[in-house]
Amino acid sequence: MANPLRDMSVVMQALVAAAVAVVLVLVGVYVPGSPIAREREEVDSAAQQRKKLNQEVTQLQVYEQRKAELKQQMDALNAGSGQRVQRANPALDCAGHRSQGIPLRNAI
Repeated sequence: MANPLRDMSVVMQALVAAAVAVVLVLVGVYVPGSPIAREREEVDSAAQQRKKLNQEVTQLQVYEQRKAELKQQMDALNAGSGQRVQRANPALDCAGHRSQGIPLRNAI
């Protein structure tokens, strides 16, 4: 019985061998139980998890920046709470026994 592969030219034998190799690699990549497919799934899940974590880090950085801005505003408000306010028109101030102004805590 004749072997059809041996009857082909060397170039055709190389093309058939390359085609078989490509088919074997594709089967190894896409068959669910193969080790290459498992590694590929792990890489995909790790990439998704990394993307999610990067989004969370970005959100936390925004919140930390807002927290710092709000803390500065609160510190500015707290620093000014003990100061006294001068009236625009001192003639309207009925209580002459007061010192220079009224404290901001009692202004409301």
